[in-house]
Amino acid sequence: MNYIQEINAFYDWLETNPIPDSAIVLWHALMHINNKAGWVPEFAVAISTLSVKTGLKKDAVNRARHRLQQAGRIEFRSRSGQQSAVYRIIPFASEKTTQSASQTASQTYEIDHCVGLSDTNRITNREQTATQSASQTASIIKLNETKQNETKESAAVTGDDPFTFYQNNFGVMSPFIVQDMTQWCEEMGDQLVVEAMKRALVQNQTRWSYVTSILKDWLNKGYKTLEAVEAEKVAIKRRREERTARRVTPLEDKLPASVQWQQRQGDRIETGTPMGVKDDPELSGLLSKLRAKQQTAGG
Repeated sequence: MNYIQEINAFYDWLETNPIPDSAIVLWHALMHINNKAGWVPEFAVAISTLSVKTGLKKDAVNRARHRLQQAGRIEFRSRSGQQSAVYRIIPFASEKTTQSASQTASQTYEIDHCVGLSDTNRITNREQTATQSASQTASIIKLNETKQNETKESAAVTGDDPFTFYQNNFGVMSPFIVQDMTQWCEEMGDQLVVEAMKRALVQNQTRWSYVTSILKDWLNKGYKTLEAVEAEKVAIKRRREERTARRVTPLEDKLPASVQWQQRQGDRIETGTPMGVKDDPELSGLLSKLRAKQQTAGG
């Protein structure tokens, strides 16, 4: 791969294929790493290393690499455990190599720290890679396939990366969705974008427009964190429970005092102990007031 030719071709390509600045920076970083590795077909590099070389945060690196993949400039695949993702840069020019097609498809090159590799390091790395056995290569391929299956099964639970979550739960992403999701991630953050997709799935909605309607509602309410959204969910649940409790609570009608006195009088007559006015505090009080009023009027 000719470094200068690829850079010139890249900027010619950008004239008709605009991509975010973060994706441009990431492409240069990957080219720089592959150059130090000796232009290998595939190479592995940690997100932390890419963050140092690009100045981007982890979430921004994830978005940028998905944008480059959608644009057809790179390919990458995640791996299990703490292993770094494997990248392949898609060159503009036909790549001249002495390796056979089968070797090119199966070999994987590991780079833990790509900063400051010397020529001796690169030569040693190529020699060691060339001597890998076929069984080791097959094990790596099998491990990658297993990781992809695990990612599809667990995406709805983990959902750390919104692009991966969408692909595993909604389907193929169009260039428009990639661009729109990138803008929403920058505006609201990856966590809220994934949470909006989860809520859409609960409603059996797999349209991106439904997800954006949820995000717009949160944006209008000023919610910028997952904690604020969760607090709203708890408040709505509490209000529903309170309304339900009010509906099921029976209303107790209180009878007038005179009716209650008549009911008690009837009960006492049945038992042979009739109740007089003086036995009811309320009626007794009314009688006392009436007598006092009569005395005042007579005087």
